[in-house]
Amino acid sequence: MAALKAYRPSPRRAGAGRRAPDPDFEARVRASFARQGFMGRLGARIVALAPGRLAIALDHRPTLVQHLGHFHGGVVATLADNAAGYAAFTLMPAGASVLTVEFKINFVAPAAGERLEARAVAVKRGRTLTVCESRVYAGGRRSSLCAIALVSLMALPGRADEPSAARPKASGGPAYRAPAVDATLVPANPEFAAAVAGVYRRQPFGPELGFALDRIAPGLGQFSLPFRADLTQQHGFFHGGVVATAADLAMGAAAGSLAPAGAAPVTVEFKLNLLAPAAGEVLTAYGTVLRPGRTVTICRADVTAGSAGTERLCATALGTMISVNI
Repeated sequence: MAALKAYRPSPRRAGAGRRAPDPDFEARVRASFARQGFMGRLGARIVALAPGRLAIALDHRPTLVQHLGHFHGGVVATLADNAAGYAAFTLMPAGASVLTVEFKINFVAPAAGERLEARAVAVKRGRTLTVCESRVYAGGRRSSLCAIALVSLMALPGRADEPSAARPKASGGPAYRAPAVDATLVPANPEFAAAVAGVYRRQPFGPELGFALDRIAPGLGQFSLPFRADLTQQHGFFHGGVVATAADLAMGAAAGSLAPAGAAPVTVEFKLNLLAPAAGEVLTAYGTVLRPGRTVTICRADVTAGSAGTERLCATALGTMISVNI
């Protein structure tokens, strides 16, 4: 494993000679980052910054891990998404902002170590969409690659990257209809509900954020999280990392409901599409199993925001889980 050094991507990957259209880009990036309540909660910090590239790091804490003791996938995904977002933001003109449209992340190794660092590069800048790549490394004095993400971000010209005067309400559209239980799915473990709840209690990150396991049924998992200021991004919505964590938890619970006794799922990869701002009093994630398997299970998650009876779909995810002995 190579030593963890300051972020210096190759000129070819970083785009040699790239200039930011706003000479004050660094001050804008740092001010926007400081407004993200969720980044402050995680203890994340910017450690490298240049036009089209950015690195974010955080130190290990017991509250940031999953049931096997590694950094939680939600933490890894949050850093990957955030680093990509601000790498793209460095290339935006003054008076513009940027939002994640979708991202795909692969977890290639356990995120184990004293420190986590996400290093992002703008791969292709477009007038509307910018594509960035994030690589996440875990370790201490020595580090190794633990995740790779490809992130699509949308430029919002004329919309300053500033918080709203008032926290926005949930977006319009039809009310979300929660998924039904698939009666064809038979749990391998008759004590599946207790097993899923037990695994969840062993991963401090979700409970520490305030996620509640609301429902567990064969092939289905449901979590909810009330709004708080320390869960937000710079515009006052639920942070995309919180949305990704909700989706990951729900898919993991759905897959876990079908796991045999003594086994639990681990996320291999997932793709998240952010459909609307996650604005509302409560965030709810519904995970379902699309294709169960002995080793690999394919799951879907829908994430809604709103209040009781008025929740609207804000994100959807497709993920791959593998079963491991615990």
